[in-house]
Amino acid sequence: MLTPLITSFIALACILAGAFLGGVVRLVAPGHYLDSETKDVVKLTVGLIATLTALVVGLLIATAKSSYDTKDSQIKQLTANIIELDNVLATYGPDAMTARTLLRRAVPPIASQIWIENRSTQASTTAFKVLPEGQAVARAIFQLSAQNEAQRSLRDLAVKLTADISQTRLLLFTTIGNAIPTPFLIILISWIAILFVSFGLLTRPNPVAVISIVICAISASTAIYLILELGTPFSGFMSIPSEPLRNALVPLAQ
Repeated sequence: MLTPLITSFIALACILAGAFLGGVVRLVAPGHYLDSETKDVVKLTVGLIATLTALVVGLLIATAKSSYDTKDSQIKQLTANIIELDNVLATYGPDAMTARTLLRRAVPPIASQIWIENRSTQASTTAFKVLPEGQAVARAIFQLSAQNEAQRSLRDLAVKLTADISQTRLLLFTTIGNAIPTPFLIILISWIAILFVSFGLLTRPNPVAVISIVICAISASTAIYLILELGTPFSGFMSIPSEPLRNALVPLAQ
């Protein structure tokens, strides 16, 4: 599986290759092939492709950002539910001490599994695995024997929070993978490369033009890198940190 950084470098190479191809065509094509009318047609065609490219880039960035925000919100909700569950068990009383201890043991494996699943290239083809640590917490909560109405209410709330945590965990698993469809990405890179073919075709080679084309190509590949990074929120430079979830509960000894 290609990383966002490698993919962006491949995109940069394709884009610069397009500009180089345009320059070669300009050098070998007969002069009457590049008369003013032909250039006008090329400019109109490029304008249409540029508009379509801008629309696709906007769509992909919005999709990637939405996916990133959704995953981030789910992690925050999972963390909040775990903290609330621990508080409910603490309010329940000493009988819930076993469940609280098991909950602390379950959090690190849950966090590790979430991040490992979303980094694995084969995670989307594997079945969901229930962690024994999580099952132990659920059993301990179900086995609580309420002595009064207050404890009964707290136990019901703990059961609901356990179900909410499980549901959020399943949602994170079912949305594994990059939010950006590969065909969209290939088409986007192709359109940008075509744009740069026209740049090389219509521009007389000179240092200023070459530097401008290179800077523009780097900017375009950077946009692709940003899209891919947002689409993989559990890895890379913009990954969602796991520390808040891992460190959600303080040790019982404190």
